[in-house]
Amino acid sequence: MRKLALTGFLLIVACSLGNAFDRQPNADYHARREALAKKAGGVVVLFAPIEGRDAVYSFRQDDNFYYLSGITEPRVALLIAPAVEAKEDSPARAYTEILFLPPHNLRLEKFTGPKLGAENPDASKITGFDHVDEMGKLPEEVSRVLAVGGRPVIYTDVASQGEETSASSH
Repeated sequence: MRKLALTGFLLIVACSLGNAFDRQPNADYHARREALAKKAGGVVVLFAPIEGRDAVYSFRQDDNFYYLSGITEPRVALLIAPAVEAKEDSPARAYTEILFLPPHNLRLEKFTGPKLGAENPDASKITGFDHVDEMGKLPEEVSRVLAVGGRPVIYTDVASQGEETSASSH
């Protein structure tokens, strides 16, 4: 009887863990990003964690990053900037969201399978982001969105020296 109860409990736990990262419709993630942009009042730049060198544990996406993006891949980043109305000397800016994908690592992809790249014409449709670009364009895009909108405010989850981010505490 104990074995049956334990097996049932483990089955319930396994089912609930298996559903932890069920992908929701792209529109849900898009709505979350828009809501964050309105509340933040500044530019948001988030980075997904990188995979560890330890082969024992598999990669797990940061909860905050997944909540906003639905992306489970490591080494990606996102930029969210709220709409800004035109003012005296600065032009208007529409709501901006960009997913930045790392370059292909063909040697690694032999083992992990092909990864989505920014060059894929369906990348926006697949991810639900308005725009998808390569990771090397991140600094340029941050500068571009900061140039519009007055006093620049950037929110990110990058640790200061000696402190941990929510992503590094997993």
